[in-house]
Amino acid sequence: MGLMRQLSTRSSRRCTARTALAEAKLEYSPQHVSKEIYATFALVILPTKMAEAAGELGSISVLVWTTQPWTIPANQAICFISNAHLATLLGTELESVGTFTGAELEGGVCQHPTIPGKEVPLLPANLLTMGKGTGLVHTAPAHSVASQFKLTGEEECVHSYPYDWGSKQPVIIQPRKQWFINTASLKDKAKDVLAKVRVMPESAKGSLLAQLDRRLYWCISRQRSWGVPIPVFYHKETGEPLLNKHTVSHVAQFFSEKGSDCWWELPLESLLPPEVLKKSKAEEVTDYERGEDVLDIWFDSGTSWAAVLEEMKEESDSDSESRLSWLPASLRKPLVPESDARADVYVEGKDQIGGWFQSSLLTSVGVQKKAPYKALVVHDFVVSEKGEKSLGNLVDPDTVIHGGKDPSVSPAYGVDVLHWWVAKSNVFSEVQIGSTMLNSARDIIDKLRNTLKFLLGNLQGFDPRTQAVDPKEMNYIDQYLLHLL
Repeated sequence: MGLMRQLSTRSSRRCTARTALAEAKLEYSPQHVSKEIYATFALVILPTKMAEAAGELGSISVLVWTTQPWTIPANQAICFISNAHLATLLGTELESVGTFTGAELEGGVCQHPTIPGKEVPLLPANLLTMGKGTGLVHTAPAHSVASQFKLTGEEECVHSYPYDWGSKQPVIIQPRKQWFINTASLKDKAKDVLAKVRVMPESAKGSLLAQLDRRLYWCISRQRSWGVPIPVFYHKETGEPLLNKHTVSHVAQFFSEKGSDCWWELPLESLLPPEVLKKSKAEEVTDYERGEDVLDIWFDSGTSWAAVLEEMKEESDSDSESRLSWLPASLRKPLVPESDARADVYVEGKDQIGGWFQSSLLTSVGVQKKAPYKALVVHDFVVSEKGEKSLGNLVDPDTVIHGGKDPSVSPAYGVDVLHWWVAKSNVFSEVQIGSTMLNSARDIIDKLRNTLKFLLGNLQGFDPRTQAVDPKEMNYIDQYLLHLL
């Protein structure tokens, strides 16, 4: 697998949890409300054309707009559109004391509004549009922000913004240097081996293949205070990473003996001793510092096959069959241990199409040129009757059976009602649960019980030895129903 480190376009951070989030953990709220502000940047070096009229105009500032005021301290430049009309956008009459085209702003330098002594250049950016703003664009690359700036006042702006999927809170976005795997080089082989994997339901295989086509790289580093550390050292002055078979093997031995926490607990001299430095053709240990990034949890869990599948080689055919007795026969019969160790089946939710299923496949293909599993079972999720999930709508089976503290809210349905709800549910689509579904199941159970009681009541005194009718003498409809039974 190709490994590289470069600047990521963005790294999402959830402030409330103080952790970094993957793109897959973001959802976009179209109703997010931001404080949009207009801010002035005083010109300290005037563009040539403007300098000629400076005596008449006095002090000059440029006006910028943003929906993310917290990014202003990170401003590095102001970009401008060559041809824009500010009065139209502000919806007001402005007194014109001088007229200049956007292109004539080039070469100007502004004083940063919040950092004394810091100056930021005016730069042309003709790809910008005038849908909103002033035509002068606040640019803060450390936060992935390029937006146009009220210190002159403020308003509220409703727009789409990324939220953390779990806490439903907005995130802060900033790019960082990250570690990547070049998955484009693995894609074709991964698709070949996936074609030989049984997937249930079959429709999920198309989603898996589509995910592989879309994923050209995989960011495997995270900025979190927990997780398995990436065993890399950085040169304090150049920032160059020190990562090779000598450093990794030495650290791996410590991890095996003491656990991965030793990366933070041991002195740097233990993790990077003289003999390792010499083999690595590196400088003094004092020139380096340990990395603080941890591995993406999907890389961590995606390599689980390397730790557990070797044990399967010792199992017999009967052991494998008994473990898979719950699977349909069409999936179970061919799944007997082979000479190569692969899991009989991976079972997880459909969200793992882009998670564990894929990370396991990519790491296995990268190392051993084959899939780590012979079959996949991809199920859906239990949701509320409104289709909600992960919003505090957890249903305790014990409460369904025995009832809750308030019977009017959580009545006791009994175990048969819960069994019926499970039996009628299709795990390969969203499964709804709630009072409506459970009441319906209870009504069906009651009807079934009453029907059986009625039928049994009609059999009072019936002796099958002398009164039963031979199937051959029955009406065709009765023979058919008996056949179905």
